[in-house]
Amino acid sequence: MHKIAITLMNILKKNRCKELHFVGVIYLDLNGLKEINDKMGHLAGDTLIISASYVLQEIFADNSYRIGGDEFVVIEQDVLESEFYSKYEMLLKRMKELEISVATGYIWKERCLNLSEILQAADQKMYEDKKRYYSIAQKDQRRR
Repeated sequence: MHKIAITLMNILKKNRCKELHFVGVIYLDLNGLKEINDKMGHLAGDTLIISASYVLQEIFADNSYRIGGDEFVVIEQDVLESEFYSKYEMLLKRMKELEISVATGYIWKERCLNLSEILQAADQKMYEDKKRYYSIAQKDQRRR
């Protein structure tokens, strides 16, 4: 399973005043978890969360963290931009194969002076992606 949020806090604290290089960050949130819990039960929702966590572990090994009910963060250090984006694309592909809908926000920086800032920026991008997802889902429901 993923390390708990305390481990993420330790990473943030440890890197608070450090300059990091070649850093990639992904914020990921599962779409539709509440609906799955409501319609299919919490066991189905738990299975979805576990499946998503296995995909994250498979691709990002020890660099993925569950930070909330259905939210995850990836922090990769010393990773080339092309490698990071390749892993990100692999993540999206695996989630799609497993029919897991996710909202994501990602950022790669060659030089990072404030890890918290890029985490916030990735989080903001994830919320924009989630807004698009629910906007499209709402339009699809009206067409039925």
